[in-house]
Amino acid sequence: MKSFIITHFFLPVVLIFGGAFLLPAQTYANHSKVNNKDDSPGKKNFSGQNNTDSLTLDECITAALENNPDIQAAVNELQAAHARYQGARSAILPSIHFGSAYEYYSNEQRVLQPHGTGEQGIFSNQLARADAVLTIPVFNGKRSINNMHAFSHSRKAQEYQTQRHKNILAFSVSRIFHTIINLENRLVSLQKSIEAIESHHKRISSMIEAKKAASLDLLRTNVRLASLHQQKLVADNEISAFRSQLSAIMTENISLRPLTIPVPADLKTTIAPVDSLYEQALCCRADYLAMQEMLEAQMRRVDFARGALAPSISLKGGYGIRTDVSGKNELAATAALSLSLPLFEGGRNTAKINEEKALLEAQQNRVNSLSLQIFSEIETALLDIHAAKERISIAQTGIDAAREGLRIENVKYEQGKGTISNVLDAQAELLEAETNQYEASSALMIAYARLKLVSGEVLK
Repeated sequence: MKSFIITHFFLPVVLIFGGAFLLPAQTYANHSKVNNKDDSPGKKNFSGQNNTDSLTLDECITAALENNPDIQAAVNELQAAHARYQGARSAILPSIHFGSAYEYYSNEQRVLQPHGTGEQGIFSNQLARADAVLTIPVFNGKRSINNMHAFSHSRKAQEYQTQRHKNILAFSVSRIFHTIINLENRLVSLQKSIEAIESHHKRISSMIEAKKAASLDLLRTNVRLASLHQQKLVADNEISAFRSQLSAIMTENISLRPLTIPVPADLKTTIAPVDSLYEQALCCRADYLAMQEMLEAQMRRVDFARGALAPSISLKGGYGIRTDVSGKNELAATAALSLSLPLFEGGRNTAKINEEKALLEAQQNRVNSLSLQIFSEIETALLDIHAAKERISIAQTGIDAAREGLRIENVKYEQGKGTISNVLDAQAELLEAETNQYEASSALMIAYARLKLVSGEVLK
């Protein structure tokens, strides 16, 4: 009989629990092997082989959204939020459990009940049993339903937060991209200025040999030439630094890839008024929608806490077998309706309700604060666009005037009516005017991208 018990009860139990412990360990081991592979998106594109094809802004944004680890982390958090929702939803469904046990007593006990008049039942010091139990939640103050809805709203909030992460990343790529274009254009202007000053240097050297210029003019030219070379080195370093930032965001080495200059922004583009943009942001901006979902989730948590004051009713049913060492066994079915009513909890449930209410008010204040912040951000973005447009117009006028001034100073110097200082100053003024125009154009493109970000438009 002992062999029967061991074979039919202990061996299955050992196999079940042994598999439960061994399977996660094996799964974890396989998971570790997969994670140890050196194929993460942050490393796969930083090889020594560099692609030299040109990159557009859309291509940079697409690569960043596909490969950036922060976006991957946000997607993983969204998956976790969905799993939490599924776990909360399972609480409203019936549950079935299987259990088995072997019991040994020092003294004989009645292990099987009598089934008729005159029967004494079965006495033994050993008992083996196996049961299947069904539990159906009937009522618990809507705690399970409110908890499920709370996690549902939290999942939607995580979806909006993931979208917001993508929009912020796209804006960061746009800002760095336009900054690099601005610096590269400035580098071109610096190179033209260096070439112009070097041409002045040769001309002055010839004039000195012909005794038509003083050696002081050559010294001043050398000083200005050294200053331009220094500015060029600084610009080169800044370009390398921003390219490194863009490479890190895209998880791809773009140090040798040229960037395609985007189409300049139209200065005559009509922009919607601030009130319209504000309404659009409240309807479409992902972080604001996430805040609203979090507010709804907190409302459900308040209802969940209130449900602790209500009674809990559940229905349980079981079916199983019991056997003793003599081989006698019986099948038994049970059904029970249980009621649990909280009478006194020392104020714990009331304290939890007050806590959730305070968190609800805090979340409402965060929503209000974000709405005020959105309006301010839209106004600031519109002011930046207006200022950048004005700067472009002024810079273009300055470039025209600087070019004409440089032409006049060159003619005056060749005729002996001007000084080399005036020529060098005019060349510096032209470089400054061109730099102002490039910076204003870059600022306008970034301001447009920022306006899309703060008004809830999806950046592409």
